Amino acid sequence: MQTIERRQHERRSVALPLKVCVYNDGGQTVVMEARLRDISGGGLSFVCPYQPCCEIGQRLSLSILPAEQVGDGEIELGKATVVWVQQEHGDSMAQVGIMLDDLLSFDHLQQRLPL
Repeated sequence: MQTIERRQHERRSVALPLKVCVYNDGGQTVVMEARLRDISGGGLSFVCPYQPCCEIGQRLSLSILPAEQVGDGEIELGKATVVWVQQEHGDSMAQVGIMLDDLLSFDHLQQRLPL
């Protein structure tokens, strides 16, 4: 069976620390660290260290945290919406896919990230 690729943008695997700010209905913001898995011009996926970390439709803001290979300062990726959550049974980890509000430019990101 052939899988139909629905993505419009090239996806690249990258493992970097990520700061995720989850906006709750009550107006509270929960900040957590996660691990970026892959990134494209329109979205990304990350691994959350615990579940449930967020829900489909929830709003987030994302930044790549400073790491040795990235340099100083956070790299803001912008606001986004959760489009899928895959929770592993028997594991405390969850994988999350998000759609960014604004498209990313790989040319800009490649200047600051090891893509």
